[in-house]
Amino acid sequence: MKMNFNNKGYSTQGYISEIPLVVQLMISSMLHKRIEDKKEVDYLQVFKLSRETSSNGVVSQKIVHKQEQPPMEDVCYLITDEAVNETVFCIDDETHHTFLLSREY
Repeated sequence: MKMNFNNKGYSTQGYISEIPLVVQLMISSMLHKRIEDKKEVDYLQVFKLSRETSSNGVVSQKIVHKQEQPPMEDVCYLITDEAVNETVFCIDDETHHTFLLSREY
């Protein structure tokens, strides 16, 4: 089911409190980039977040953005000391979309 995520957006308390703002902004940017590029966007977007440290000690947030239909995977790295290990869902039900931690589903 193709969605546009152009409706009212919400975030759960867990998402707001546990995902650093800079990471929230990057997640939103990755999602809206797909929409702006006129790519087909499934109702369920998955963002797997992992904290990675390079050999020279630089900490970064790895964000793997996935969807099932059509299959898609994008990867982004963001240099930040606030990196976390978490999975975030963004679900669009046509009236609104919600960002939430996977364990809040």
